[in-house]
Amino acid sequence: MDVPSATLRVMFDKLLVEVERSAIHSLDHDYYWNMGAEERVDMQHPASPTVGSLQDDWAELTRRLHANEMFTPVDVERFGNILIAISEKMSNG
Repeated sequence: MDVPSATLRVMFDKLLVEVERSAIHSLDHDYYWNMGAEERVDMQHPASPTVGSLQDDWAELTRRLHANEMFTPVDVERFGNILIAISEKMSNG
């Protein structure tokens, strides 16, 4: 599946407008189930999720941002976790 970065940027910009419209400025929970990348796509074996923390994800992302450090692939996952939580809050009103 092709995922051109230019298309991702346009999508993200439009989705961010929707997030801003929702006026969500906080999240109601911290912990979530997390699966490793290999488990996420292996449909032949049951996954063994671990516990992730939105607070930890946010703290590391903001630390890197303020320290002007390069983001890593793990940070993309952390950012995704925050987006999932925002999506869930938007869906649940």
